[in-house]
Order: sequence, then C-alpha cells, then structure tokens
Amino acid sequence: DDLAYESIVFSSIVSTTTGDVWLSTRNSGALRVISNPENMSFETEHYSFGGTLPLTGNIIRFINEDSQKNIWINTDGGMICLVRDKATPKLIRKEINLDAKIIFDNSSISSFYSSKDNVYFGTNTGALLVFNQTSGSIKEVKLQNESSIKVIVGNEKGLVYLGTSGNGIFEYNESLSKITNHYFHSTVENVLKIFVDSRNLLWVETTLP
Repeated sequence: DDLAYESIVFSSIVSTTTGDVWLSTRNSGALRVISNPENMSFETEHYSFGGTLPLTGNIIRFINEDSQKNIWINTDGGMICLVRDKATPKLIRKEINLDAKIIFDNSSISSFYSSKDNVYFGTNTGALLVFNQTSGSIKEVKLQNESSIKVIVGNEKGLVYLGTSGNGIFEYNESLSKITNHYFHSTVENVLKIFVDSRNLLWVETTLP
C-alpha cells in the first residue's frame, strides 16, 4: 500500500535472527524489511490496523521475537503472534486459544521474555503471564502489591527475573512454575534494566532511592 512516510512517527527498530528488520511506529503500525543478500535488494511489508496485513492497532508498544522465531506484536488494540509460512517467506497469524486470547485482551502488557518452552509477559498490574508454546495454554501469576513488571530476563538454570516499578525483583522458577524469591531493598526498588552475566550474576539498573 501507499505510505506517506513524512507523516509516520517511528518509535523503534528491531532485528530478528532471520535477518528481518522491523520498524515500529506510533501511528501507522509496523514495517517489516525483508532483505535479499544475494542481489543486495529488499522489500517492505506494511502491517496496520485495517490493512492488507492486519494488526489489532496502529500504535506499536513493542515487537519481539521468541525462541521459535515467532514475532509478537503488542499494539494499542491487543497482542498478535506471527509465524513463518512453511512454503514462503510470508508471515501468517498464529491462532491463539480462546482462554489465552481473553487474558491477553484484558491485560496491559509491559514487558516480554522468551525461554525455550515459554513466553513470559509482564503486565502493568503486577501479573506475570506464562504462555506455553507447545500446549498454547496460559498461566497467570500475581505478584504482591501489584507493581508493574518493567523488565523480564532469564538464565540457563531456568530462573526468570522480574524487575518491577516499586517492588524490587521477583524470581520465578520454570521447573516449579512459581515465584521462589523476592529481592527488595531501597537500592533496587524501582528496576529499569537487568543483565545476567556468564556467571549467572545479576546486574541491575535502578532509579536512585
């Protein structure tokens, strides 16, 4: 479709393991740039609300790739997942079961993390959504004080860390499927970023106490 690029407000750029580049916008959906290294060419696909490649909204909150190379797009109108068509480079919408769809539609999602088997979504109301890739089921884990989950990271031991706004860091154990620790101190109250190093030590960026 024809785009008036001068009117688009771009917000972020995301590259994927397949070589695609995604451009998020604040008013026009998302652009997928597909490159062809053999002849140094590229083509662009436009995903938008009501467009040929439809999204649930035109304000993009985030675009992320999971461990199975699926693309998750969070918009002002909800969440969708795109999977690669086996026969072509095109992406098709993944069907999500009704229970999971209802939870996604009723959640204000703020963060994302993908492990081998699960996709984790943090919410602004302090709930962790755990989506299982194999079964398509979703589990909702509520945190105390309902603090917004701003960042999610994990390590090779199956521990997932949830950085919150105002309530420190929670540790979720994948094998036990529950919260196993809560780290709270005035120096790690409002978490901005978490990095897990090669020794599985956590490095945390916070606001000043």
